[in-house]
Amino acid sequence: MKKCPKCNKLIENDLAKFCRYCGSPLPMADENRKTEAVVEYEPVSTQRNDAVNYESRENYDTNETTNHSYQDNGIELGDTEPEQAKSEPSLWEYFVKCINKKYFQFKGRASRREFWGFCLFQLIIVLIPYLLLPFFLNSSMFQVIFGILFLIVLALFIPGLAVACRRLHDLK
Repeated sequence: MKKCPKCNKLIENDLAKFCRYCGSPLPMADENRKTEAVVEYEPVSTQRNDAVNYESRENYDTNETTNHSYQDNGIELGDTEPEQAKSEPSLWEYFVKCINKKYFQFKGRASRREFWGFCLFQLIIVLIPYLLLPFFLNSSMFQVIFGILFLIVLALFIPGLAVACRRLHDLK
């Protein structure tokens, strides 16, 4: 058994080159062995991405010209129960991250969760003053609320463009 240096999960297949949970490369005991890529499938209910492990070609005969087949050393299908996954940031944390750390960042990629988290809270923050405007049509508060709404839209315009641009970089 190997232990992933990044996520500290145990990997039962000693021939795996990448962690099936986080995808980081695993240290290899013998780098000189010939390897063949084998896809390791997880049950759909665990909602983990398929991982790639590498199985040795110990039983491969290079002198044989008619039948170049590999013997099956057994593919590990993994657990049927989902593991405790890393906690992903909440939608609000993505919104705050877009406002604080990624205000002018147009390079890189934004996940769907980051993009829609920003859109959701931007809509909520802009919608609240907008819904208050009709109640103050004939008072001096109308100009104050309209000014607040204008400043909010102005402040969220650049990070909205940035997260949309980063999201479009992720599309292929």
